[in-house]
Amino acid sequence: DPGWVTGMSYGILAPLAMGVTSIVDEAEFDAARWLSILESEGVNVWYTAPTAIRMLMKAGPVLFTGRRFPALRFVASVGEPLNAQAVWWGVDTFGLPIHDTWWQTETGGIMVANAVADDIKPGSMGRPLPGIVAHVVRQRAGEPREVIETPDTVGELALEAGWPSMFRAYLGQPERYRKCFAGNLYLSGDLVRRDADGYYWFGTLRDLCPPGATISWENQYEMVKANQAHENATAEEDEMKPQVPSAANIAALSKLLCDPI
Repeated sequence: DPGWVTGMSYGILAPLAMGVTSIVDEAEFDAARWLSILESEGVNVWYTAPTAIRMLMKAGPVLFTGRRFPALRFVASVGEPLNAQAVWWGVDTFGLPIHDTWWQTETGGIMVANAVADDIKPGSMGRPLPGIVAHVVRQRAGEPREVIETPDTVGELALEAGWPSMFRAYLGQPERYRKCFAGNLYLSGDLVRRDADGYYWFGTLRDLCPPGATISWENQYEMVKANQAHENATAEEDEMKPQVPSAANIAALSKLLCDPI
């Protein structure tokens, strides 16, 4: 979809720059048709989204019976966290793992990914691409923002500014643009942790609670409602879709979410 940043960056600009042949399908999603396109057109690289992957998974193995995808050599995903189940489904179905990637409209291109040269950690968004410097940061009330060096500590994903595709403005909203930065760091608004191997993982609801606290079902429900209201976004109910709170809600939602044991 060229109306979405992935469709523009990797559906139009990158193929034109690299002389790549792209397959364009204008119709709504249909699992059988998508598989036919992958098979008949000899697609080499398939960059898709978790929503489409889940729909293909739900279609069941019968749909794949007799199909072969010998040209397909790389499958990647973007749009929301890709769970480990989907990564292994790719191996079972296509003989290829699905590589999750992370970026935003503001970054202009992929920043963090499970690259071809790296081992995939299913469920992880991967590691920063060459030239991209990422950090996990946090800010406590009344204190300056700090970079977290300890592995597996949850904070906000931040990038050192200056990569070539970095956005330069929000049209007509200079103050909104300014608030995206703290010194030389671009603040993504996404809650993450970084493991000891440098792989980044999306934060979870439980990560918002300090040691010695637990999460009640009532508070989970209230947290999800508050997070959705803050982001002003709605999503179709899907039992396989993860709930990922934004870093902007950490302080307020921690108080709402966590009950002392």
